Amino acid sequence: MGMNGFLLSIPFFLIRFGLLALLNKKAILRAARFPPCYGKEKIAYWGLPGF
Repeated sequence: MGMNGFLLSIPFFLIRFGLLALLNKKAILRAARFPPCYGKEKIAYWGLPGF
């Protein structure tokens, strides 16, 4: 039962790396970039854990 989280993440990784690699090699690099934050978005970005 402990593997449910891993099993749910498999489609995410298949789309993120598999499908994007098939479409375009540069698509993976574009998907990895975080969009720039403006104004009040910066405050929310600073408050996010893990960043």
